[in-house]
Amino acid sequence: MFLRLFVLGLFAVPPSLAAFEGDIMPGYTANNIRYLGCVNELPSRALPGDSYLNAAMTVEACQNYCNTANYPMSGIMAGQRCYCGHGLSLGSDIAPDGNVKCTTPCGGNSRQRCGSQTHLSVFNSTNFVYATSPPRVNGWNYHTCFMEPSWDAVLENLVATNQLVFFERNDMRIGLCVDECNKRGYSVAGLQAGRECWCGRTIDDRYWSDANDPSCRMTCGTICAGNKAQICGGKEALAVYLKPK
Repeated sequence: MFLRLFVLGLFAVPPSLAAFEGDIMPGYTANNIRYLGCVNELPSRALPGDSYLNAAMTVEACQNYCNTANYPMSGIMAGQRCYCGHGLSLGSDIAPDGNVKCTTPCGGNSRQRCGSQTHLSVFNSTNFVYATSPPRVNGWNYHTCFMEPSWDAVLENLVATNQLVFFERNDMRIGLCVDECNKRGYSVAGLQAGRECWCGRTIDDRYWSDANDPSCRMTCGTICAGNKAQICGGKEALAVYLKPK
């Protein structure tokens, strides 16, 4: 009996590996995600876009987060830190020695590798399409992206003068927002954070800063929850549409 079990053990089939599990090589592609390689981190960040921390990080979770934030590239460091970008910063390169310095298991899947304390496992989307703010939607014209330097002051001012209405939807898209603002008699529509729609009657320049100015910290780059081809503002910025007079 023991001999039989021993022989069966010798020929046991090892557990199959799912996408991005095991020692994958640069160029490996699955589920529209391509592994680019192990990249050295910089003090100024190899991928300087959005980032977040997730103790249950996986390759797919990080790439999805970056795509949703309108970035084609993702990088994972120390098993749980996800970084996004449009390209690698100057001075950051794919390591010539393969994955030697990217061996930390991902927090959400120990069979996947998520960089290390000094390097990132970097990926990009093979079917990524940049979202945009269309110049005209349902008769409304795109105006600009506004950053909010003082959110409380903006709200207080607009609510006090009865100029603001707000609603949030998990299927938010530009057309839905401008149509709702139009239906309620407003002439200004602002989309924020992918899911929020703000309707107003005027734009008070004392409270808004044009996010197209390079000095602004925030930009409009968040994909609409209901339309991945459109941008619905940013974390602290609104994509503003105006109804023609």
